[in-house]
Amino acid sequence: MSLASWLTSLTEPAVLVTVIESKGSVPRGVGTKMLVTASGQQGSIGGGELEWRTVAAARRLVGAHGGDTLAFPLGPELGQCCGGFARVALTPLHPVAATHEVGRALGEGARTFVQNPTDGRIEALTDRSDASTIVQRADGALIEAVPPPMAPVWLFGAGHVGRALVDVLARLPEQMVVWIDERPEVWPTDLPEAIRPLPAAVPEAVVAHAPAGADVLVMTHSHARDLAVVAAALDRDDLGFVGLIGSRTKRARFERRLLSLGHDDAGLARLTCPIGLPSIRGKAPEIIAIAVAAQLLERRADG
Repeated sequence: MSLASWLTSLTEPAVLVTVIESKGSVPRGVGTKMLVTASGQQGSIGGGELEWRTVAAARRLVGAHGGDTLAFPLGPELGQCCGGFARVALTPLHPVAATHEVGRALGEGARTFVQNPTDGRIEALTDRSDASTIVQRADGALIEAVPPPMAPVWLFGAGHVGRALVDVLARLPEQMVVWIDERPEVWPTDLPEAIRPLPAAVPEAVVAHAPAGADVLVMTHSHARDLAVVAAALDRDDLGFVGLIGSRTKRARFERRLLSLGHDDAGLARLTCPIGLPSIRGKAPEIIAIAVAAQLLERRADG
């Protein structure tokens, strides 16, 4: 979760834990965040003794004004053999920062914002557009740059695989999924915030509204509908991954149909079918979902 998300949902005093320096082999990198309250936590900086000691220190600061930093050599003292070094910042957060305040700060065009550690107010920092993901100010406040959003996934189809895939994608950091189907009754009623249902009587018609760079995954309950959505996606040259669930036989049939609709070999080369990392085998919806999510992550890592 982003700092903005935590601030807008904060209902009790908490301490933001942020990895601000790392060297060598460490569990998590610079910018990793964890939110600690008097009785719980969200997120993780890697687990083990490092996290246990950090959570204990953070709980001592819950409700305080003014933070602290902790340095951890990851060696025998912690009982961890990573051999690296990590420095974490502990910044008390207060629920006085209401949702509208964060929205106002970001709405002013600031790419960065900070919660003042003294009074909990949100400050917009329009002159810090060059800030890295996390910067620590001299007064102990943490500045978070607002990163560009991860490419959204436009998922067509709410069948068994679609529902399993949503469960996986909703857990990825900063991932938003637009979930399209013409049958609103098939969606679960308790969708996570990252999942945006979009009912569409003609799903292929909404492809034109996907933002440039969006990844499109097609797995509807109808092969005819799949074909129409894929054709609409290939009509655009500014989308990211275009994936279709199915076998090699299905791909061959779709290629013939798409060629007859005027698509060329270059366009067909942009279609991935079957989808999912081939090294992850299995036909259960949950296994397919993991394979597809892993394929998306691998593609993004390759740039």
